[in-house]
Parts: sequence; structure tokens; C-alpha cells
Amino acid sequence: MKHIGGWDVGMLGEFEAQPDGRFTWVKEQQVRKGTLPTTELGALLKAIVEAGPDIGAEDAGFVHFSWLDGNGIVQKRSYSYPQGESCAKLLKKIEELAVKYGSAWEGIRDLNRAVALAVPAFAAASHSNESYKVTNARLMIGDGRYVWRVTFKPIRLLPHNPSTEEVGAGGEVFVSVDLRTGNTVITYGE
Repeated sequence: MKHIGGWDVGMLGEFEAQPDGRFTWVKEQQVRKGTLPTTELGALLKAIVEAGPDIGAEDAGFVHFSWLDGNGIVQKRSYSYPQGESCAKLLKKIEELAVKYGSAWEGIRDLNRAVALAVPAFAAASHSNESYKVTNARLMIGDGRYVWRVTFKPIRLLPHNPSTEEVGAGGEVFVSVDLRTGNTVITYGE
């Protein structure tokens, strides 16, 4: 197994690739999976080995790279982050490869599903002729499981110019969506 990543500054992310190129990239609680061509994986490992040393501040975080070489011996490199130019280039390359060869973010796919379930549930339960807009959607823990909470706000309470006007108070309708079951629960704000 080749393992690249796992950086110390708040565990921003991790990239793990198998010898056959299959990889998992985790960044900010999102997951992307895919398969790198072996040439791309080899080029990435070469870039890690050849990257110049970075000298960071005393309180700098570090990015650690480790992998098994052809003889099964663990190889390691560490670079300072975020000050290190070499490290920044390597992280950018990893992200580019993950985006190019990986699946869509699971979190974005889940968000789209949650909103797609919340909108018709809200429309069916609404007894108002007032127009609403989705103003927020966030993943939360409820009753020991993950649920999406999609917030609808009356358009009349939204400012025409958000840079100079405040959002009107109240009027929110919350739709909690459990993606495992497809169930929705509607609650009302003040």
C-alpha cells in the first residue's frame, strides 16, 4: 500500500493510493475515490522524492508523505506547511489528480439529494402563497444519525441589497432529511 498525505495542521486531509492506482482522498470531511493511472502515480511519487526541502516557521505544520518502495521498504518525506513552496505544489498536484480521476464529492451528491427531497416535502406541506428561498443546508447529527437540515426563508424577508440591508427576522421553515430512509420532518422557526 502506498500512503501519501495525512498532514498535521488540523488534519486537513489524507490521500491514500494502492499499488494498482485505486485511491481515496479525504479533505474537509469529504471523500473522493477513483483510480490513478500508474504513470500518474509514479510521477507523483517522483515529485515527492525530488521536492526540495522547505524551511518553515517554528510553529509550522508539516505534511508527511510515506510509501512502500519496490522492495517493500517504507520511504518518508516531510515538508513544512503552509510556508513551504514544495509542499504547496505537491498538495496542489494531489488535489488536481483527485479531481481529474476521482468521483464527485460524496458530500455534494448528498447535499443535492437532500435539497431534492426537501423542496417537494416543503411544497406539499406549505399552506402559504408566499414565495420562499432555500437559504441554508447543513449536515447535522440528530437522534444518533446524520440528517440534513434545509432552511427555507420567505423572500420578503431577504434584503434586495445584502451589502447594505439586514435579513428580516423569523419566518424560517426547516426540513430535516434523513438520506438513509428518505424521510423528511418539517419544523417552523419563530
